[in-house]
Amino acid sequence: MTAERPTPGDDTSPATSDSLDELLRQAEWPEATPLQAARLEQHWNRVRPRQRNRWAMRAAAFAAAALIGIACWQTVPRQADDLALNEPLQHDPPSLPQSVPRTLETPRGEEDRSERTRQSRPATAVEIALSRAAIIQAERERERLAADPLEQWVAMIIDDSQVAIVEFNEPVESRQELLGRLLTELPRSQGQRRLAMAQLLTMLDLTDTTPALMALWSEPFTRGVVEPQLVERADVQTLLEMSRAPLTFDEQVRFLSQIAERPDLEAQRLLLLAAMNSRYRQAALVVTRETHLPPADMLFEALANERTEVRFAAALLLGEIDDPDITDRLIEIARQHPRQSEPWVALLRKRDAASRELIAEVRSDPKMYATLLNAELARQSSLSSVQWGATL
Repeated sequence: MTAERPTPGDDTSPATSDSLDELLRQAEWPEATPLQAARLEQHWNRVRPRQRNRWAMRAAAFAAAALIGIACWQTVPRQADDLALNEPLQHDPPSLPQSVPRTLETPRGEEDRSERTRQSRPATAVEIALSRAAIIQAERERERLAADPLEQWVAMIIDDSQVAIVEFNEPVESRQELLGRLLTELPRSQGQRRLAMAQLLTMLDLTDTTPALMALWSEPFTRGVVEPQLVERADVQTLLEMSRAPLTFDEQVRFLSQIAERPDLEAQRLLLLAAMNSRYRQAALVVTRETHLPPADMLFEALANERTEVRFAAALLLGEIDDPDITDRLIEIARQHPRQSEPWVALLRKRDAASRELIAEVRSDPKMYATLLNAELARQSSLSSVQWGATL
């Protein structure tokens, strides 16, 4: 009896991974139909861009992480050096001798390193030529400025304005030339140079400078420089226009004080108008108290005016002038016209003994109590922002 050869299909031994791979290699796979090939190609076209995007995102994330790591590596040591230089050591190691100084050198940036590099090597011919050219250019600029009258006066004013004012003696022709230069240079000037040019403009003492002075006065930065001469020379209409500017209380006091120093009554009458305006009233009272202006005769004339707001403003200003003669005149008017409240407003604002005695006497008179009460209410209302019918 002959033994039968076992066939691969009859092998009942357990299959291993190698045997399965061998069987798969020996198997005959059917050919793909055109429809299946087309579907496979479409699926590959959809999957491949996603894989590319995934790899691109991974590469971008890796690059960003690398940049952040490099930035941290460059920043942390500098911060550590700064801490080591700026903060004292609290605990020195016991093995370190106290006589040995502990210092760290901290780099100060690329400019410091490049500067040290230039200092450690000889200058090149190009650098020497550029340095000489800069020196020559600076010398020429100094010579040009030394020969320019405008620059001379500007430099002198910056150095000492009072000396410049005393020594200014340019003829009219030179002043006209300086005015033309100033009108050209002022729009692009700044800082101390602009203040010096504004001061020089006031020193020219020319009527043509008024528009430029008004423009400079409208700027808070140059207002204090040009205001004295502008107020001294401006007409009343210009002063009224200036009074409409939004000034602070200190600027109002300074503005009205310079008006009070003018000798013409028309300008001093502006103090009365200021007392009629709620925005300027307190500043006008301060100026009148300090200067005793406007003149008392003008104020007593206004005290008899037909308009109530004019009489009230005159009474407020008269009450600020500390003068016994004015007090006596007010007492006389109050006794002649006891029903007129404006003289009592002025007397209530005074603090002298004669006014206090008269007020105490009137308070005990029932017939005069109503008039005195109205005057007291009017005096108190002057401390608030009540508009009394007149504006500057």
